[in-house]
Amino acid sequence: MDTGILQKIKSTEKHVLRDGKNVIGRSTDCYVIISGDIDISRQHAVIEKIDSEFCLCDNKSKHGTWRKKKGTLNSYSRLKAGETHRLSDGDQVRFGHLEFEFKIVDSSKEGVSPNSIVTSDALFYGNDEKTVAGSEAVITEIIGESDSIKAAIKSVRKIAPADLISVLIRGETGTGKGLLAKVLHAQSPRHKKDFVTLNCAGITPELANSELFGHEKGAFTSAFKQRIGYFERANGGTLFLDEIGDMPLDTQAKLLRVLENGQFERVGGEMTLTVDVRIIAATNRNLEAAIDEKTFREDLFYRIKGCQIELLPLRDRKQDVPLLVHHFVRIIQEKLHSSPATVTDEAMEFLENYYWPGNVRELYHAVQSAMVCADELILDLEIFNLLLQRESRTSSNNQSNVENLNTKIQLLIKSEIEKEANPKIIERKIDYLFARSALNHCGGNKSEVQRVFGMSRTTLEKRLNYKSELGLCSE
Repeated sequence: MDTGILQKIKSTEKHVLRDGKNVIGRSTDCYVIISGDIDISRQHAVIEKIDSEFCLCDNKSKHGTWRKKKGTLNSYSRLKAGETHRLSDGDQVRFGHLEFEFKIVDSSKEGVSPNSIVTSDALFYGNDEKTVAGSEAVITEIIGESDSIKAAIKSVRKIAPADLISVLIRGETGTGKGLLAKVLHAQSPRHKKDFVTLNCAGITPELANSELFGHEKGAFTSAFKQRIGYFERANGGTLFLDEIGDMPLDTQAKLLRVLENGQFERVGGEMTLTVDVRIIAATNRNLEAAIDEKTFREDLFYRIKGCQIELLPLRDRKQDVPLLVHHFVRIIQEKLHSSPATVTDEAMEFLENYYWPGNVRELYHAVQSAMVCADELILDLEIFNLLLQRESRTSSNNQSNVENLNTKIQLLIKSEIEKEANPKIIERKIDYLFARSALNHCGGNKSEVQRVFGMSRTTLEKRLNYKSELGLCSE
């Protein structure tokens, strides 16, 4: 039996078409869900099998549906919305900027059937791959219908083509800052070059310069050979500086020089190198407060904030939760090669109202764990309650803990003002109290403090050290 397939060009991704209507778009309600371009409409087009032939119709998409007939040298022609066009084996179709080839295959020989996706190049959320070459290997789809997500998508469309402008992405841990950075790169003129990620919180001050700028052989004791730094690796492409608020001050000064003229020297080297790199930075810290604390350079702040995009926490955009859940179910299903999973209404209501301290990342891992652990792939309230039991206790107590913390801080401020204490000392005592209370709240787990409160390990330890500096007693 013959069936139709949409084969993504230069990819292994295949979408097997069914008899009847196949709605194509980025909405989770579509039969063929296509990621890879934020210009693809929610319900972009329809391919329908009529009298044994597959016919293509644009569904009033914003950026159009395009077709190029097999064997012609002509460029793509845009289809008029509402008009039906018969597809022939070998025709090429373009939705937004993504190209597919339409094929007629014998399903019995190919081993495929409708309602299946054979393979996918999707990069799953939470992948910690350091370097991504070209736009083909990254997710270029942002899931959500909230006003904040729409604003982020609008910003991406405006900012991505202006690849000489640095971008600062702000938001709590797990909101998708890294994903948005990849989208910006994939939609930019630099998308064929490397996207290189450096986690600034994960490098020591001693090695920060070597990581960014590289080093020459013999530059220091363990420098047994020359090393190429992140700037050279990203030359022509994009360098994503994650958690830039934790970058050492000494390295900040050198980074500023590179941003100004594109020049630097490797550690231990004398030759000045020149690179062309776009900087995208991200942070979950209040950089303005860090400037006041003298832990972040003000001139660097103004250099990297050429354009800013803020990602709100998931608890502030609950209407995006069902879309994200269905999207994650779909891609995890492909990854696990499992049957379709169903999320019950009670479970979905629970997920919408959960606090999600770990934001979208936590939601993804919750859905993934549920699909692995659930019986008969029914994702119900019981399985999510079991998986999120500890986090639920944390979130249910979160409001009272915040209120208690605020009360303590207000009492401390009142007490110190009455003593006419130095404002800087007041500020440091407040920082110490918050850090200590956050650590106690998370049972002494510093990683949990970063996940729940968005406070990096470096900042936490720094504020805890205020205790000895201020001469505070143990409480």
